Amino acid sequence: MAKIIGLINLSCGFIHILFQFYLFNQTFYYLDILLIENILVALVFTYMGILFFTKSLYKSISFQVFHMIFWVVFLVHVIYIQPYRTTLVLVEGFILLPPQWIILSITSLITILLSLKVYILMKNDKTKESETCE
Repeated sequence: MAKIIGLINLSCGFIHILFQFYLFNQTFYYLDILLIENILVALVFTYMGILFFTKSLYKSISFQVFHMIFWVVFLVHVIYIQPYRTTLVLVEGFILLPPQWIILSITSLITILLSLKVYILMKNDKTKESETCE
């Protein structure tokens, strides 16, 4: 399950890196700040994805909490803003898509639920370990 979550995060990071090249060819008033924000988001997604593929680091409960908070904040903002154009504009020309904010919301919800399951399993394992040590 952790590898699925890692793959989702890595995919998001990869799409944001591709989106960075797309943005380089655009011209609008807030382009500079969007380029900075996008590369930071790409790095966060990629880093979190890599952590899920390293056996020791993703097993930290504090990392799991951070990961869920990140995705919950992302989900709340996507639902509140309901952006018309997102990084999914890269595939828009190839695939007929529902509104992009719905795809992002569903992906976020799936990732949150999977992360919650990993978190609960980790908490149960830690509880069992502490009971056996006593």
